[in-house]
Amino acid sequence: DDDGDDYQSASERESNASTTLASTIRDFNFENKRRYHKFKEGRYAFPNDDAEQEREDMKHSMVITLCGRALHSAPLENPQHILDVGTGTDIWAIDMGDEYPEAEVTGIYLSSIQPPYVPAN
Repeated sequence: DDDGDDYQSASERESNASTTLASTIRDFNFENKRRYHKFKEGRYAFPNDDAEQEREDMKHSMVITLCGRALHSAPLENPQHILDVGTGTDIWAIDMGDEYPEAEVTGIYLSSIQPPYVPAN
């Protein structure tokens, strides 16, 4: 569906679920012209800026290509709940939501860098 009707904004999705979000998740540090999340400053070495998000998405595409377009190797038939810990840009979680539209997909990450629109599930 190209008109985006089956997608919700992140704020719409948050209003549909019980979600607690620390206000500091949107705080960032800047060093050497790169943006880093502020949670436990310096413990996670990679930035979360646009350049890093593009690198992560490219890495996702390369891994999916190497795996014959498979998103996972688990023997899933009809998953109802999918958890992506360390979701980053949400690309894998979004792909899983598209592949399993009946599943509730949850992504957890250190920074609030996900796209503004995600699938309803």
